[in-house]
Amino acid sequence: MNMYQPVFDANYYYMNNPDLQSVVGLDSQKLFEHFYTCGMAEGRRASENFDVSVYKANNPDLAAVFGDDLKAYYTHYVQSGQLENRVCK
Repeated sequence: MNMYQPVFDANYYYMNNPDLQSVVGLDSQKLFEHFYTCGMAEGRRASENFDVSVYKANNPDLAAVFGDDLKAYYTHYVQSGQLENRVCK
């Protein structure tokens, strides 16, 4: 979970995804598991500091490589995009 800290905040994810509140609750590990297994592919925003739609739109070089694989954009950002100061929100 620590690797994804730049794109995932459990409280933000909980508050901004009301459909998960009754299903997953406020358990940060369960929220992260949902984000990792479903939320990234769905393009859910899980942090005030990262919006996958903005990241994709502002990085056409990545869009050419990743296409509609939204999970790849989150992973790219945490592994190198943030160090490259790429636009993400």
